Amino acid sequence: MPLGLLYTHHIEISESSQMLKGRLQFFQELLHFDLMDQPLDNFIQQNKYNFSDFKHELHHKQILAAIQEERYFQPVNSAIDLCRFFMMEYKLPITFHDLKQLNLPLIFENDHVYDQTGKVASPNEFATRTQTNMSTSEGVHIFFFPKDFDMQNGLELLQAAGKMFCHIHGGEFKIKIHS
Repeated sequence: MPLGLLYTHHIEISESSQMLKGRLQFFQELLHFDLMDQPLDNFIQQNKYNFSDFKHELHHKQILAAIQEERYFQPVNSAIDLCRFFMMEYKLPITFHDLKQLNLPLIFENDHVYDQTGKVASPNEFATRTQTNMSTSEGVHIFFFPKDFDMQNGLELLQAAGKMFCHIHGGEFKIKIHS
C-alpha cells in the first residue's frame, strides 16, 4: 500500500479560527447532501485497500458515515480539524502524529506503520500515545493511498495539503513517499 508522509516542522497548533470552523461546517453540510444521493461505499472505495485488520472501519469511512447521519464534527483544534478536512476532501484515511512522541525510525509493514515502540497507525487504527495537542511543534501526517493510486497525483495532493497546513500553522513541510 503506498503511503504519503507529510512532515511538518516549527508549527503552532491553536484553537481553530472562525474561518476554519466555518469552512469545516459548510463542507460537512455539502458532503451530507452528496452522501444522500450516493451510497457511502462510492465515496470510500474500501475495496481498493489491502488492510489486514477488519475490526475497525477506515478512518475516513467513520467520518463520512457520521456526516451522512448529520452528526457533524465539532472543532477540537486547528491540527485535528484540518486533518479531518483533508480526509473529507481527499476521501482517504489520514492520521496526524506528534513527531516528538514517535520513537524513530518508522517501520512500514503491509498496511501498518510502526515506530520502535509499537504500532503507530493503519488505515483504520491510530496510536493515542502519538496524538497531537496544542504544544505539538513537529508532526507527521500519514496518508494511506489506495493500492492503485497514481502517485503523481499523490505528490500533488501532498504538496497542496502541506501548503494549506503550513498556511494555517506556520512552519515548513517535507514530503516522503513510501511504496
